[in-house]
Amino acid sequence: MKKILKIIIIFSLLIMSGCWDRKELNELAILTGLAIDKEDDEYKVTAQVLNPGEIAGKAQSTRVAVSTYEATGKSVFEALRALTITSPRKLYLSHLKLVVLGEELATQGIGQSLDFLSRDHELRTDFFILISKENDASSILKILTPIDKIPTSKIFDSIESSEENWAPTKGVHLHDLIAKLSSESDNPVLTGVYVEGDIDFGGSVENVERINSPSVISLDYLGIFKEDKLVGWLNKNESKAFNYIMDNVKNTVGVEKCEGGNVTLEIYETNTEVKVVEDNGLPKITVKVESDVSIGEVRCKENILGEEKLKELAEKLDKQTREVLNEGLITAKELQTDIFGFGEQIRKQNPKLWNKVKENWNEEGFVHLDVQIESHYNIRRTGTIKESFQWKASGD
Repeated sequence: MKKILKIIIIFSLLIMSGCWDRKELNELAILTGLAIDKEDDEYKVTAQVLNPGEIAGKAQSTRVAVSTYEATGKSVFEALRALTITSPRKLYLSHLKLVVLGEELATQGIGQSLDFLSRDHELRTDFFILISKENDASSILKILTPIDKIPTSKIFDSIESSEENWAPTKGVHLHDLIAKLSSESDNPVLTGVYVEGDIDFGGSVENVERINSPSVISLDYLGIFKEDKLVGWLNKNESKAFNYIMDNVKNTVGVEKCEGGNVTLEIYETNTEVKVVEDNGLPKITVKVESDVSIGEVRCKENILGEEKLKELAEKLDKQTREVLNEGLITAKELQTDIFGFGEQIRKQNPKLWNKVKENWNEEGFVHLDVQIESHYNIRRTGTIKESFQWKASGD
């Protein structure tokens, strides 16, 4: 009996001690997205908050699944606290999926705005960070999206899907971004997010009541940084170049011209190797990209699936990839920012050499760095058919 009584007392104490500071769901506003803009000398913070009744309820309602609240302050933390003036509940940050930083803020520097995010104990670091392109970050969180009632969930899923299947995008978490910002040999990139269509209409329920939504959220382009400041944008090809060099490409699609049309190829496996050698006291980089490819679609008037034709196609892909990678490299050198982590590779592979060249690395060492690009494509699969019905129909 004494043992049983002792167990009951310990169990009761554990229950009491574990619940003294609990918060009920009806006392919290679950925040899923955060937008941070700069207005003059103050930060404008926009919070996207769930409306739990609209998520869980089965009955039809004209109310939307999320609400947004805005406030300004001299710091991000102050602006978040100021949100309590309009928000009926205390903001709960642990389910944050997305942080969007305004383009104007990014050009001035994102370091100070990230301090709160990295310091607050409620926040996990598995949310994505994006840069709004052309519009304020707040406008991104005000667009209602079809299929997914929660816009931030839609964007989060789009990032995960696109970086798995489309080379120009890259998902970045807080810990990755801070690591890049803290490095003396590397610089970060962030994927751009923007609104296509009428921004004002995108915030109305009508936007999701049509088959073809007039206003949609798109992901494209990589914003490149020098230290913590946004200095430019990479176009689609240059963004591909970044991800190829960084060995981020998992699966993507490319199109190559052929007689009378084009052939579409799926790149389903890519491996990139970066080697550093010392040449007359200076670093020299070799980037080797090897890709396995399958034929996805053929719209040619000729039979391109013969051995010689496939070899010619692979050589064209090799040349095209070298051109694309050099295009991205040229842009980064013009903006004097080593986004490819070449400095980091030199530091890892040859620390003594890095100590010799690290001073003014972005402006001097990286700009004049000798980088050789090598590419090799292996066309492994041609699909389930050997010949196209198009050739037979045309008599080829």
